[in-house]
Amino acid sequence: MKMKTISNAFLTLVAALMIQPAEAQFTQLSQAFHAGPGACGVKAATTALAATAPNTVAAYQLIPAATNNLAGIATTNTTAGTLELTCNFVLNGQSLFAPTKGVQITAVALYYGVGTTAMSSIAAATLNTVAYPASTAAGAAASGTVGTAMPIATVTPTALQLTTTTYGQCFNEKLILTTPTIVATDNTGVTFDQVFTTAGTTATALEVCDFVIYYNDILASVFPDMKGLVLS
Repeated sequence: MKMKTISNAFLTLVAALMIQPAEAQFTQLSQAFHAGPGACGVKAATTALAATAPNTVAAYQLIPAATNNLAGIATTNTTAGTLELTCNFVLNGQSLFAPTKGVQITAVALYYGVGTTAMSSIAAATLNTVAYPASTAAGAAASGTVGTAMPIATVTPTALQLTTTTYGQCFNEKLILTTPTIVATDNTGVTFDQVFTTAGTTATALEVCDFVIYYNDILASVFPDMKGLVLS
């Protein structure tokens, strides 16, 4: 009799799951994705990029800073101007559960360094979503559309460092969002943008050791009794 009671209860549970689709969700908190210096690029204005040894190309380059340490570097000429650093990223394994489930970005961090000559100033960074075209039978424009800025609550440190560092040793600028932003469609990315102003008179190098995204995964669940479960 006891076995029959357990069996009936199990069948009742299975029937309930089949009749009522689960809407529960659970969250994996505090994850970090290291996009690396290769996720970024640099554009110069007024000043111009110069070649960086050992390469001879005047561009933002990925060069080993030391053993087992790769960094990006953009070196200018001796004229004062600006370096606009842009990092675009889409997280690996991005969940496609729009609009309430998916990758929820909470913060980003830029590891940057300054070579040869101190920076004159560093502007406030901005974060935006970027919507790329969906794939359609007729085709669509290839460019992305920059969306509304993602509000930033705090920046650490409050006064960004302008002084020079040893190549491969970088400052950590962390930006925490006012409201976490969910990215849950396959044609949506996020872009980070920041302008560095050089002092001129001598060459200046902008270095990127890493770019890190902090996020939560808000995932769909097939078990109704898991609603509210938090995995950390």
